[in-house]
Amino acid sequence: MKPYYLAGSDNDKASILKTLAETDFITVHRRENNKNFQTAYPNQLIEGKIPQELINNHLENYFDYYLSVIEMELAIEFSFNFKKDIFGNPKAERIKIPKSPLFVSTVLMENECGEIRPYTTEDNKLWCQQGKRRFVLGRQSRNN
Repeated sequence: MKPYYLAGSDNDKASILKTLAETDFITVHRRENNKNFQTAYPNQLIEGKIPQELINNHLENYFDYYLSVIEMELAIEFSFNFKKDIFGNPKAERIKIPKSPLFVSTVLMENECGEIRPYTTEDNKLWCQQGKRRFVLGRQSRNN
């Protein structure tokens, strides 16, 4: 997840976020998923990966957790209390994410060579599908 502070309508913001999603994965701070998240494939269990079809469900279930992780990395904001012409003690607080943030989730696909692409454009979706076919065919040939 990567936070942004954007102005404009929700449609304008969503459009900007979708554009940024094409390359954000390159600069975002990545974290490994918990090993408890497992994906079962025929004859193989992969730890730390979430199947594409379960991403939205996973985000809904862990959304508050992910927001708390991001908030811990946001800047500290200082506010001052003024009494007449004298500064009061500054108060330091982390910036808070609004209660109902607008967000775009982007599924990333990684092939057997470690190349990563966002599952967004038609070209990238085709690339992902070809990678899945190679993965399945490779599994089938090793099991025969």
